[in-house]
Amino acid sequence: LLILTLHVFFLYSICTRMQNAQITLLTSLFKLLRGKKKNILRNRVDHCAYDGPQLLVGTIIFVVALFLFQTTLAYYILVIGVWGSILTILSLLWLLLSLLGNLPLYSLLLVTYQRSLPVQTLSMGVVLEAKESWHNPTFLVKSKPCTVIIVLKAWIKFCSLKLYCAYESKATEGLVWSIISGVRIPTPSLVQT
Repeated sequence: LLILTLHVFFLYSICTRMQNAQITLLTSLFKLLRGKKKNILRNRVDHCAYDGPQLLVGTIIFVVALFLFQTTLAYYILVIGVWGSILTILSLLWLLLSLLGNLPLYSLLLVTYQRSLPVQTLSMGVVLEAKESWHNPTFLVKSKPCTVIIVLKAWIKFCSLKLYCAYESKATEGLVWSIISGVRIPTPSLVQT
């Protein structure tokens, strides 16, 4: 699916770089209009005295960039929507494949048909029952039967842990901030473990 949508990925990466560049340009030009500049060495914003021609050129570039920003923002929203839907479809397909790949079919079949089998094949544990007698104290060992609900609960717990590990990444932490600032959204690692 990623190979089929490679052209959308390239368009998405171009739009994110353009959006990020325009946001950076607009913020630096807005600082120029306020008479400030970013000091990279000290990582702060300092005051700066600009002369008339510098402010005029900065104002003209700021107005042009501000009017062009609306157009590129519309294209960026379109492309981010398409790329987001592709990532959603890819994640849902991976989820379906992962859930079906880890489905405990053998355990479910054993639990479902254990009444017809002569020996109980799948149990949850053992229970010791003491039979009291004065002459011969004996213990009876019985197995606790396993139900379909218990098997499915264990499977759901395993699958939720697997999904949490797959999506616990930097892709989900700052997703909204990545979209707004024009930073490329990394795809989550959808590798079966």
